Amino acid sequence: NALIGPVSERMAALTGGRYGDLDIGPQLQTEGIEFGGERRDHASLSLGTQEQLATLLRLSIAEALDSFIVMDDQLTQSDPERMKAIRDMLRSAARNIQVIVFTCRPDDYLTQDGKGERMGVGTQAVDLTTKMTRGVGS
Repeated sequence: NALIGPVSERMAALTGGRYGDLDIGPQLQTEGIEFGGERRDHASLSLGTQEQLATLLRLSIAEALDSFIVMDDQLTQSDPERMKAIRDMLRSAARNIQVIVFTCRPDDYLTQDGKGERMGVGTQAVDLTTKMTRGVGS
């Protein structure tokens, strides 16, 4: 129950207030959400909205535990406007917890600054292609 408020508030911010309170199951799974004054089952939501809810739930859990979140391109179905809002939420959370994102779409998470670097305050990007090599095993 402690997670309903933070996740619902973030989802409302993300969608301009279109969604209301979230239903969270006993295994911390999203079960449904208020939309247009009615409850909608999780499975009836678009894939992008399901991904966003899962991300916001995981982010809220990490914050409640004062821990970290690891994501692996789980927001591929998000439109650019929602992606920007989620990126801002992740950056804000990164002030207090560690946020690790593995992605083949770095522009979804990083923005250009005036120097051409794709980094923000407290954000570090590592291009693993410059750190790893593939070789033939012996």
